[in-house]
Amino acid sequence: MKRLLPTLILVIVCIGGFWYASSQNFFKDKTVVDEKKLFTLAAADIQAISFQAKNAASSESPDAVYDLTELTKKDAGWEMLKPTAYPINSFSVDSWNEAFAALTYEGIVEENATSLADYGLAEPKQFYQVSLKDGSTKKLLIGSPLPIEGHVYAKFADSPKIFDVTESLLEGLNKQPLDFVNKNAVMVAYDNVNSIQMDWKGSKWLLEKAQADKTVFESTWKLDGKDRKAEEGTALLDKVVALSTAELPKAAVEVKMEAPELKFTITESEAGKATISTFNGKIDKENVWIAKQGGAWAFSVPLASIQEAFDASKPAATPVPSIAPTVAP
Repeated sequence: MKRLLPTLILVIVCIGGFWYASSQNFFKDKTVVDEKKLFTLAAADIQAISFQAKNAASSESPDAVYDLTELTKKDAGWEMLKPTAYPINSFSVDSWNEAFAALTYEGIVEENATSLADYGLAEPKQFYQVSLKDGSTKKLLIGSPLPIEGHVYAKFADSPKIFDVTESLLEGLNKQPLDFVNKNAVMVAYDNVNSIQMDWKGSKWLLEKAQADKTVFESTWKLDGKDRKAEEGTALLDKVVALSTAELPKAAVEVKMEAPELKFTITESEAGKATISTFNGKIDKENVWIAKQGGAWAFSVPLASIQEAFDASKPAATPVPSIAPTVAP
């Protein structure tokens, strides 16, 4: 019996340890998260969005202004209705839809609230609404902060239930119109570009695709008639198509384009049909307003970025080797 005693003690200890570990959920899959979804919907089913968020310029003010943004899905993609019909980057809208569809809540504060004013939800200024394929809508109202930092009261427009929602989840929805705008000043079909000429302050360069049967990435190029490798040609093309704005565009008619200092002439080809697009640019202090000829919008691009795109055509400077000074004997 004495020989078995240590073994029995070890067995008892192991059983006790297993029981304790089980009670502490040590054997649960830590990757499983019990998410409390606010609703069940697919982001792809969203056909229109409307929300009111704090204006970026007054977001820290107690009297912050709340701006209304509205977008709707058309056959050709997303279009902005309010504040105005800016050109849209559909990927940005899709990201917003994904963030909305993924919203969760921390807990239910009250099942059947009768005094919405207690939660800042009697006349809420902040809301997010989506319209779905089946014709239904989901409108989430945002109220006052909870006593817990980083949490706010929220409810659906058609329900008395009050939720506790973390503000960090709403940050992905608090967008400004600029966040949805297609910011590219020179919009072309990259794979279809055959040539591009840049005229800047009286000087110019011409980049031409040398092999029509190859893609822009495979073809060699000619720069002002001189052969260039594929990567050299696309590097210069990239500089042009990467020109973008950091502010809301203006209606093209608002920008006076007499005697523009900048001009891009771009030839594209698709299915054997060639098209030529012209983009003009006018200097305005430290920026250049660029508008496509016949286009609706003008984009403000830093003057330094324009100069960098022009200078990219120049060969890189060859470093001069340093010569060690001669020490007299």
